[in-house]
Parts: sequence; C-alpha cells; structure tokens
Amino acid sequence: MVHAHDHRSASAQRTAKEPRKSEAPATSRHSALAALQRTAGNAAVTRAVQRYTEGPAAEGFDKLSTNGSIGVRGRYEAYATGALIEEARGRLTATGAPITLERGPTAETAGGVTLYRVLPVYVSAQRIPPGSDPAYEPVAGESEEQRKDKRKQYNDPQRLPALAVRVASLAAKVQAAKADPAALFGEVSRLALDAMGVSVLGDPAFQAMSPTPTLKTVMTFMRQFNGWFSEQLPGMRRQEKDPDELLISLPNDCKAAAAQLLGADPTGLSQVRESPQVGENHYIKFDSSLDTGWNNHFAAVILRDGGDTLTYETAADSNSVVQHGKSLGYFAMYGAHGTDESFASTLKAQNEEYRTRQQP
Repeated sequence: MVHAHDHRSASAQRTAKEPRKSEAPATSRHSALAALQRTAGNAAVTRAVQRYTEGPAAEGFDKLSTNGSIGVRGRYEAYATGALIEEARGRLTATGAPITLERGPTAETAGGVTLYRVLPVYVSAQRIPPGSDPAYEPVAGESEEQRKDKRKQYNDPQRLPALAVRVASLAAKVQAAKADPAALFGEVSRLALDAMGVSVLGDPAFQAMSPTPTLKTVMTFMRQFNGWFSEQLPGMRRQEKDPDELLISLPNDCKAAAAQLLGADPTGLSQVRESPQVGENHYIKFDSSLDTGWNNHFAAVILRDGGDTLTYETAADSNSVVQHGKSLGYFAMYGAHGTDESFASTLKAQNEEYRTRQQP
C-alpha cells in the first residue's frame, strides 16, 4: 500500500545566529562571526545558541526545554511548570482559541522544578467542532470522575471494530462475487477512502481497477487492502483503547488539526514564522518539484519556554487505519530558530529521511 504524509516539506532555510552582546559594536560582532564560521564552520555557530536537552541529561524525559520548564516523554506526554501553563492559558484566551490547557493529576520533578502534566481541553462543550463527539472530548472544569467516564465510553470495545466489520463483510462479498464488478468497485472505493484517505488513489492496485473494473482487479485490490488492514488493526486497538488521559481527538491531517486547535481559518495558516507564539502555528513548505517527500507541515503551538516551543499536532499517515481519533495527536518540542533543533531544521531532516525510504 502507498504510504503518504500530507507533508512533503522543506523550504525554510536554517539561519545561524550568534547571541547578541550590546556592548560590542556591530563591526566587531560581524568580524567575530566571520572568524568563527571560517575556523569552526556553521555548526559551531549553531552551538552558540542555547538548546534543549535530550537523553540522560533530560532527567527522565525524552526532551527537556532550555530553561527546564517543559518536558516531553513519548508522543502523548508533556509536562510544564504551573506558571508556564497559566501563561499559555491567558494567551490562548486572548487569541480566541477553542482550547485551553489544564494541569493533569500527575506531576514530576526535573532539576528541582515541579512539572505538571499538560492537558489540552476545550474551553466549553460549545467549542467542540463538528465531527468530534462531545461524549468523548475533554472540556475545561470537568471532574476526574467525569473524565474517567468519558474515557470508559471511548474505550467501549464495541466501538472500534465497526470499520473491521465493514472490511470483513466486504472482503467476503468480493470473494463470493455477489455483485457486478462496477458495484463492487464502488463499495471497495468508499471503504478504502474511509480507511486510508485520498492517498489510496495513488496505489497501483487501486488504479488498476479504473476505469473499467473487473472481478479480478477488484479481488486483487481487496486482498491487498485486507492484508494491510489486518496488520494495522492491533496497533489501532492499542493506541485508541489505552489512553491514560483523555486527549483531544484530531483528524489525520496536520493542517486541519492546527485549524481545529487554534480555531483559525485554514487559509491563514500558511505563514512561515521564525518564532510563533502560543496560539499561532509553525509552518513549512517543501520543494514540490520533487517526486517523493512531503508537501508541507503545520503544527499548533500551545506552550513556549524561551526559544523552545511545544506543539500538539498530527501528521497525515496513510498507514493509519484511524482517520479521526485520540491516537493521532502528539506532542513535539522544537528548539529556537537558527538551531538544528528548530522546527524547520527538524522537519527538513525528517523529510529527507522519508524521501530516502521512498526511493525505489
């Protein structure tokens, strides 16, 4: 099956910056920078900028922000100081975003500083967007018991297999050839689009069914699709059924997710910002002339600590059998503009890695 992100990205070029010293005249700063570039290369200039911490030095987190006020562990856990959470709440309110942040029930300590679990929630049930069920979405001010009840309902084992039932039923129907190829093609197409999104349109086996589907081409695609879905189903159940906190459900599309979280017009998100504030978004566009790679990426900023940003975002993935759910959103930390940990540098590197995997 074809794997495609809604990304493809990599325009913004990294620019190295040296910390400014007010007592030094501009000519001295420029001369010093030029000398540093000649002797040690641009990487040394990048290292002059403060960076977030990774690995063992991050004190139990995967990443710890430069000032130690934000920690990230895995995809679904982010922590921050109470003061930073309150500051972000004020900023989100000022921008009119439909979400705010709450302190979760768990807290951890890093460098003697208490960091609380960061939970994005809707400011009210009225701000929950169409397509998201209020019965499963977190709303500000709910009690722990209310959240547990919503999580229990979301984890209902009868809820997730609905798509699996459709796949099994249609696979049996195709195998038995109980309809003409054109009718089967229509059903198979709708199911594949529901499960994989528009990326399935680029799949060779899918394309072989058009413009004149035959029973053989429909059967071939359905066997391939059924195998792919069977491989993904355990992961879907695990990711969707076991959230330890009730995270906001997001679509399998990074731009749509950013617009949903920020309450913004999607057409206004395509603006490159070196240092987006809370309530704004990161954006990068990649070289569209390349045959492989991503198109772009959008990420909503929900916290800042100095030059570091924390985002809650999604990245469209045709390998996901979930097109809207709680396993799709994830937290990510990006370093200051001008470092190799910045949003632009990180996404450019990820895109290059993705492009390499797509090479024949």
